[in-house]
Amino acid sequence: MQTAWIAGVFAVTCLAVGAFHVVRAARRHAGVVGELAHGTMCAGMAAMFLPAADPLPRPVWFGAFVAIGAWFTAVALRRGPRVREAGHHVVCAGAMVFMLVVHAPVVAVDGLVT
Repeated sequence: MQTAWIAGVFAVTCLAVGAFHVVRAARRHAGVVGELAHGTMCAGMAAMFLPAADPLPRPVWFGAFVAIGAWFTAVALRRGPRVREAGHHVVCAGAMVFMLVVHAPVVAVDGLVT
């Protein structure tokens, strides 16, 4: 496919942005958990752009995004509407779970692709 290189460019870009967030977390930026959540989501997006290069099984990604969503839902409920960043992470984690569910891999059954 001639547009496969575009997916590669997006994957590398996602990994670069994810690395940026991990470095910020390592430098003890104010929102360490948020930075790590962004890094995880960037890595997940890169894996979705290039599934063949994805080192983790789908259930691991699913669990990570559900955990991120649950964590920030608890933060939002505990701190109230003043914390907009928590709501942002809840929506992003939900979107990642949605993409994992909707873009499920194709399964072959008795030689037929479904």
